[in-house]
Amino acid sequence: MHFSVATFMRANAPSYHLRFKSIFEFLRTNGKLSYQETIKTYLGKYRTISFKKETDVIFIARIIDPEYLRKIFSFASDNRIPIIYETDDLLLFDRRSDGPAKEHGALSEYLAKVSGVITSTQYLADELKKYNRRVFLFPNLLDPKIWNAAREERRGNSGRLNICCIGTGIMPENLRLIVPAMEYCQKAYGRDVIFHLWGNDRYIENDVRSLKNVKLIDGKVAYTKFAARLQASCFDMAIAPLSDSMFNRAKSNIKYLEYSISGIPALFSRVRPYGSLNDGGSCMLVENDPDDWRDKIAKLIGSEELRQRLSAQARDDVLKNYILNEARAENYMSILRDFYEH
Repeated sequence: MHFSVATFMRANAPSYHLRFKSIFEFLRTNGKLSYQETIKTYLGKYRTISFKKETDVIFIARIIDPEYLRKIFSFASDNRIPIIYETDDLLLFDRRSDGPAKEHGALSEYLAKVSGVITSTQYLADELKKYNRRVFLFPNLLDPKIWNAAREERRGNSGRLNICCIGTGIMPENLRLIVPAMEYCQKAYGRDVIFHLWGNDRYIENDVRSLKNVKLIDGKVAYTKFAARLQASCFDMAIAPLSDSMFNRAKSNIKYLEYSISGIPALFSRVRPYGSLNDGGSCMLVENDPDDWRDKIAKLIGSEELRQRLSAQARDDVLKNYILNEARAENYMSILRDFYEH
């Protein structure tokens, strides 16, 4: 079976690896499929689409641009090739307003035409079934070639406790949930407790930048390098604040997987993506209330024993349930066969 993969994602995007690249590489290595990536770049910008005539299935990952979708569907129609659409975000809706995205109309029409959709969460699957009845659920898995699964003892910096917040968590609407906690920690601990905000710092507002216990880390790094840096870090704990919007409810548990495999105990907003986690066992869940965030952060800062227990249970959970292996890759292959055969 030969796939043509059309995607706007580059190697620095977590979903590029978590949702299909690592799985396709695993299956190709084991002789189950071959594939090519079809959207080409020139001087860093997307320019052309190139398909092989022997393509059996076209696999679209997160493309919302109507021009590219039109070209892909035209080729597929002319050659009677089925199309799979893959997404781990509710791209039909705006990230902040809960209103329809500007591409909503065109994207919803194309979603209705594809042979089926693969996605990461039940909430997102239920939303996408409004546009296409054939939606398959496949969870995020960590690639053991990217993430070191060998258990290692983590050691923080003596005399200083480091807290990380990565990616979506540093968006303004999410950071506002923890600003009072950061202000409290600045008064209570000074620079003995440091918050490391890792991601696109253009979103970070001035009241956060002015805090003396905040350090900014540029997030523009390839995902494989990000994984190595996180696992080699000296972070003692992590936080993942997430506002309760339609877009965010459809998000997945990526941060739980990444923090857990790295041995970092974490606190998560008690919202849909994290609501099923083992509160008090493999993590701590926090109400989206600044006072609760302040209290829970202080509690975890104050207990090394609690941090170690959460870290151990979370790591065991991820190693048992969320690592890419032959059986899980074969489950994915069965979904692909279903598309091809029907």
